Amino acid sequence: ALVDLRVQGGNLTAPQFNAGVSIEIDPRPDDEVISSVVELSAIRSSSVAGPLIPLIELLEADIKSPWKHSAAAGLGVVIGRSGRDPMTLDLRTENPPLPNLLIGGAVGQGKSNLLLSIIYGFATRYSPDELELYLLDFKRGLEFKRFDADSQGEAWLPHTKVLGLESNHAFGVAVLQHVHDEMERRSDLFKSVNAGSIDEYRGTTKALMPRVLLVIDEFHVLFEGDEGYVDTCVELTEALAKQGRAYGIHLLLASQTISAFAGSP
Repeated sequence: ALVDLRVQGGNLTAPQFNAGVSIEIDPRPDDEVISSVVELSAIRSSSVAGPLIPLIELLEADIKSPWKHSAAAGLGVVIGRSGRDPMTLDLRTENPPLPNLLIGGAVGQGKSNLLLSIIYGFATRYSPDELELYLLDFKRGLEFKRFDADSQGEAWLPHTKVLGLESNHAFGVAVLQHVHDEMERRSDLFKSVNAGSIDEYRGTTKALMPRVLLVIDEFHVLFEGDEGYVDTCVELTEALAKQGRAYGIHLLLASQTISAFAGSP
């Protein structure tokens, strides 16, 4: 229960009690003491780390029964815990719309681990019939190389339609254009059955249509350099970001320097 405490003169009183308690209030500490306390607090807070949770624990249920979820209403994946509750990341067309993701963080802050956890989580929960991945890596293939086939042609991620390692502007534009063309194709299909979104189309036709997730690591590279490429990248990215959700097309963009592109799509 809350107790109403009041300082009156040199006494600390509580109206619900009959007697007060004599107190002596400490003087204000010196500026040097305050600075030392603030500095020490900053040092200690920067060294505080939450518990490490192995990804396999977060995906335990999906690993036991993989590819059992439908992506008709959206994509969802557990990426951590909030207390004892799972922390879920969602991509949805509506109710409410959550179409795209932007991940930013300095070197060593866990950006790449989060990016990989999201990809692994989606690929574990949804089959290739429910989810298609387009992966572009502008960081010399350091992160996405693991999704490529090994020397025996195995261990590749079956959801992956495009895997761009050491991607360049021309390849990036080609992939953006391909995904944009897919959006236009789906638009024509939806109109043919009077459907306004991917979940309506699937519900009406009973046909499978996978959601598309375009993942670009260090996406800011697309907006640097040759103006012809940059203008095209901006135009295509803006169209996909604004219109793609209705057609089950989502963007996941990651960069160390997103502040420079705060006004970009």
